Amino acid sequence: MSNGQRFLQTTSFDIFDLLNTQINFPVSLTINSWDFELGYNLNLPNATITEDTLSNTSFFNLSIGYMFDLSKNI
Repeated sequence: MSNGQRFLQTTSFDIFDLLNTQINFPVSLTINSWDFELGYNLNLPNATITEDTLSNTSFFNLSIGYMFDLSKNI
């Protein structure tokens, strides 16, 4: 309050910082036309001034692919 009057005060923060780091550990295997990929991802978040501490998260990923030829042999 100022002189008996209420007023609204707005505060803003301009933040330029590294907010998240992701580390990926991939393993890839190709056998003939098959492709297999297994990976582990680790997320390391960086909290801003106004946030509480953020916890790390992680997950595994699996990918299986098959390549086939679309061209015709004449």
